[in-house]
Amino acid sequence: MGSRTNPYDLQSVKGYPTLQIYRIPASRFYQLRLFVGRKYLRKSTRCEGKAEAIKFAKRFYDEVKLAERLDFE
Repeated sequence: MGSRTNPYDLQSVKGYPTLQIYRIPASRFYQLRLFVGRKYLRKSTRCEGKAEAIKFAKRFYDEVKLAERLDFE
């Protein structure tokens, strides 16, 4: 029996090195994760479609990387 939070349908986003989208049984939305610093940052995309989720994930990745460059927390 699997956990409600075990990821499935895991996919790397091309052109974005540490960015991945995935689904979990506990949610109808895609989730994203990216490696920042020394840990994974996880967030719901609040998107049910894969194309929408990828677009959201790319935007979020760019925001995080910009904040990292500008040294924001």
